[in-house]
Order: sequence, then structure tokens, then C-alpha cells
Amino acid sequence: MGAAARDGHQPDAAGDAPHGRGVRRLVPPGPGERGSLRPQLFRRGPGWAIGIWFIPFVGWTFLAYGIATGVWAAGAPKSSRAAAPLSAAPVTAWSVSFGAAMLASLVSGRMGAAAETQAGLPAAELVAMASDLLFVVAAGFAVVFVRKVSAMQARA
Repeated sequence: MGAAARDGHQPDAAGDAPHGRGVRRLVPPGPGERGSLRPQLFRRGPGWAIGIWFIPFVGWTFLAYGIATGVWAAGAPKSSRAAAPLSAAPVTAWSVSFGAAMLASLVSGRMGAAAETQAGLPAAELVAMASDLLFVVAAGFAVVFVRKVSAMQARA
């Protein structure tokens, strides 16, 4: 008996196991996969959704923003694609706050390493705390982004 049968869930028509009630994948579908995300709308293959995180700074900011906007556009209902596009404000807010958090984290690390005395550490600690706060803000925007994409896909 398979895992899907044990927990009471059956795979859908495409053979994918369900991802939970109201939860959708944010990774672009691979070739031959079906779903509410349309693979023809993605410029990069599904491996890029993971691979970008191994490219310092550019992957964490610009490439991540590109993939997130692709997911946003692919998750939009068809009628929205034909008309005016939906505002990508949640994607932009997440990307800007996450990029700022990454940059502040980098700066605080450099400041801490460059501090020659104990007197130089409080400034580095303040920047580190600001970085942590920006990561919390970015996480909040990420939740908003995921919820909105999931809602768009549920309507698709």
C-alpha cells in the first residue's frame, strides 16, 4: 500500500501527490507536468528555482525576483493575463526587503570583522539587528506572496 493510500490522499490526474489543502508548489513544473502553473511562461528550467540560491547576491536578489515574478505571472488567472496584469507589489516588497536584509547582513559581518576593539562592535551589532528585522519583514512579505499565489491558483 503506497503512502498516498495510507494517508487517505490519492494522486491527482497528473500523478502528483496533493501538497496539502490550499497549498500549491512554487517551483515551476518540469517538462510534461501539468497544473495551474504553465511551463511556457517560465524563462528558466525548474532547476533554477533551487540553483539560484548557490549564486551569491545576484542569485539571492535579481534571479530570485525573476523566478518569483514568473511564478506570479504563471499563477495569475487567464483572464488577468489578457487584461491588465496584476500588481506584483508582494513580489517586489519581498525581493527588496530580502535583498536589503542580505546586504545588511553582509555589512554587519564586515563591520564586526573590521572592528579592532570592543568599541567598534556595538555599531556592527546594531546593523546585525536591523538585518534580522529586515529578514522578519521579508518573511512576512513571503507569506503574503505565497498566500496570494495560492489563491490565484485556486481560482485558475
